[in-house]
Amino acid sequence: MTTRKHLKARVRSRMEKTGERYAAARAHVVTEASPAATPTVPATPTVAGIRHFPRGRQLWTGLTSLHRFVEAYFTGGGLMRPMVARALSRDPTLAATGERYAALGAEWTALARAALPDDAPLLAEARTIQERVPGLFVDRGPAAADELRAAWARLAELSDEAAAEFPLSEAEVSELVADLAARLRSIHAAEVAALADLREAASAG
Repeated sequence: MTTRKHLKARVRSRMEKTGERYAAARAHVVTEASPAATPTVPATPTVAGIRHFPRGRQLWTGLTSLHRFVEAYFTGGGLMRPMVARALSRDPTLAATGERYAALGAEWTALARAALPDDAPLLAEARTIQERVPGLFVDRGPAAADELRAAWARLAELSDEAAAEFPLSEAEVSELVADLAARLRSIHAAEVAALADLREAASAG
């Protein structure tokens, strides 16, 4: 095996083990191969066995993305579960399943908002901006261009501030990650139950 193929094999092996992207995994592998070099990618922290991003821009991006894709990325909020609930409620035989999805929507919203808590002003401001952006676009379209540019610029500034000094301590991050993990486990169980309801209704129909 050539040196280049050997490097790629080591990088892909690390990606499988850590879940890192190629660039991050390659940086680790190259650093390990050069003892004199200073590591540039921080070790991945864990909370009760849960791997998460280190404090800084990566964690900021992870938390804001969780909120954005659940609540603000034109999903209608609640990761589209409320829309599913409304559709199901039109059929009386699926009303109970619709109620399950309505409750799931509330749980997804609570999870997204918990990722950007009120007691961390930087995170709370990002949440407020992200929840405002879709409405600006839908309600005003091109007329909101300046406000939308300002909103994205402010989010970029907040990201830079978080990269320089993350708004939560290590202990607070650990507490937040543990809370989010517990919420996700609860949501997963509810999603499985709701899907089982849908499958049963489909087979009965």
